[in-house]
Amino acid sequence: NDLSENSTDVHSASTGLTIASVNNMAYVSFDGDPNNFQLRSYDDSTGMLPVTNVKRIEFAIAPSDESIVYASVVNQFEEVYNVYKSMDNGDTWEVVMPGSSSLNVLGGQGVYNNLISVYPDDPNKIIVGGNTLWLGQLTDIGGYYAWESVSQNFVNQFDDYVHVNIHSLSFNPTNSNKFLIGTDGGIYIGTLSGGQYTFTSGNRDYISTQFYSVGISGVEKYVIGGAQGNGSILITGNGNTVKQGKEIMGLPGFGFQDGDDGGPAVISQIDRNVIVASTTFGDVRRSDDGGENYSTNDQFLDGIGNVNGFLTPMALWERFDNPNSRDSVMFYNRTGETITQGTNTMIHSSNSDQPFYIDMPYDLTNGDSIKVVDPVSSRFFLATANHIYMISDLHNFAKTPDWWEIANSDFTEFGGIPQCISVSNDGNYVFVGTQSGELFRISNIALAYNFERADVSSPSCIVSVEKIPVYETGTTNEISQIITSIAIDPQDPNNILVTLGNYGNEQYLMYSTDALAQTPSFESKQGNLPNMPVYSAVIEMKDNKIAIIGTEHGIFSTSNITANNPTWEMDYTSMGSVPVFDLKQQLIGKEKITVQVGEDEVVFEGVHNKGLIYAASFGRGLLYSNKFWQPAVGINEIEDNSSKYLSLDVYPNPASEIVNIDIEAKTNGAATLSIYDLSGKLIIKSNKQLITGQNKLNIDISGINAGTYILKTVAEGKVYSNKLTIN
Repeated sequence: NDLSENSTDVHSASTGLTIASVNNMAYVSFDGDPNNFQLRSYDDSTGMLPVTNVKRIEFAIAPSDESIVYASVVNQFEEVYNVYKSMDNGDTWEVVMPGSSSLNVLGGQGVYNNLISVYPDDPNKIIVGGNTLWLGQLTDIGGYYAWESVSQNFVNQFDDYVHVNIHSLSFNPTNSNKFLIGTDGGIYIGTLSGGQYTFTSGNRDYISTQFYSVGISGVEKYVIGGAQGNGSILITGNGNTVKQGKEIMGLPGFGFQDGDDGGPAVISQIDRNVIVASTTFGDVRRSDDGGENYSTNDQFLDGIGNVNGFLTPMALWERFDNPNSRDSVMFYNRTGETITQGTNTMIHSSNSDQPFYIDMPYDLTNGDSIKVVDPVSSRFFLATANHIYMISDLHNFAKTPDWWEIANSDFTEFGGIPQCISVSNDGNYVFVGTQSGELFRISNIALAYNFERADVSSPSCIVSVEKIPVYETGTTNEISQIITSIAIDPQDPNNILVTLGNYGNEQYLMYSTDALAQTPSFESKQGNLPNMPVYSAVIEMKDNKIAIIGTEHGIFSTSNITANNPTWEMDYTSMGSVPVFDLKQQLIGKEKITVQVGEDEVVFEGVHNKGLIYAASFGRGLLYSNKFWQPAVGINEIEDNSSKYLSLDVYPNPASEIVNIDIEAKTNGAATLSIYDLSGKLIIKSNKQLITGQNKLNIDISGINAGTYILKTVAEGKVYSNKLTIN
């Protein structure tokens, strides 16, 4: 059957006339009978549409004369092949706009954006576009139309600006001089007055941004997203509205603004000013000022490219208390006196000067130094064609990072074009999925802390790379669908959920409970989920039976991913049925720390959105859910202590004589109250006893000089830190 192939456009008239583009060829049924379609695409045939090198056809039927039909045909370069007109219901065709390399109508991506629309009151007046809008009008019967460009996409302050990637146009039914335009930048309102076209944005309170990715910080509403046609958009929560975003990386060569496609992006949990953002085909850049300025592509990537991939997968793993850290930092005692053994001392990490504390292992006299382990760790991963890279110096902007290849096609089994990359919660395993359906596991990352141990070209490399076969259910055939995401259980990296794309398949979710085994096994978790692409997934950090997935039609979730046939429920009330290409859950928490530097206070914000899940939707912007939020209750949240939850209240603050601390304890035990100055010197320490239930502790501060201090409370395995002002 000729009409069994993929159809990209269908139009019908009130007369029954139906015209369709099937497999990029034109078919016409003059009476609408599905059995009467006739092919109207033939090469070397006068009056027909072309076949060779045609990549897309869009049609438009004139409302005021339905015998007149137009076709915008896209060539192999994704520009205008020709624009055609038929005056006999699509039976025969003539050219009204010849294709030309000088006309940038479609912006070289006509397969994606190809618009054609006919004025409702004039069958000989049309608008075509994709990159910009062009007006065409009849001048001579049988000749080419007269064409003029009526919009531009470069300077959005001018009234002829329309965002790139134009997809649709709808005329006002009572006034053809007014119309709406649908673009990747939202809705624009077009007006023709006095022969002049003007356009205004119609996006107030209208969210339609199409995001491929979301990168999260430690702050609830501080996120970055890579968007189709809108570059990388940073939302800080501090705009005119909390939803207002700023495009911080876009079209190369034009200040990274307006129009290029944004790709994967990450924000540091340690310092939210440190951002990595990307556009298409391997353009990846680093910023240390929240996207105001960037390194060049070469300054950051040092020649690494990804021209074979539309998007460049990346992942950022950061922890404030990495038990496997082999990084170190020097501490110099400049307090003017000896820091005695056991003194809890503030040290600054090499990663954005993040503070951490140690108990001094021996007396450190003034002017002496000590080398200590730096527990604040940052590992950035980048996936390109046939190569996976890692760096540990993302925060060092004084030099080009040291890129270690932890997998490549030269020394390991890895190969292909990556589509996704995920890192286990413990930082020891990396999983990569490719566009051809291959799954790879990279192990021993936690202790791969230098070139010799991390780079697969090194004889001393400890990294292991394995290809993991995933079979179609009930067969020995390996899957060939694109692997769109890999969700790793934060509690146990043996449990992973692999999501699959492409249309026309029966399995889109594969789950393993032994992903770290030599030969892991997988089973389908399709359950009652409709057969549709699944693009993203999260295994909930606290209840690992809960899985949330992003599909072609919004969010679905199950309360038991381990069931033989999980029950999936729609979970997208506020989002709608739109594709969800990325899901991320915040896995860590960290308290805010304020450090006095001279007369200034330096604030280290910490992470306060633990448990929140963020979604990148293709059409409804960036969203988040606080259903699984775990409010921060202290510092160094290495494990989930919800079963030992303590409430903490310190008062009065400021204080001058006595400070009270209210603690509700679950068991009898001990508590330690300590006050430090901002250099980390211990000022006073007091041991207290706790009883089950509510406790009111106090500490005498009358002998302490006025100033700003840190009050630390240690109880039931938890450490709390509060800024304390003494009058």
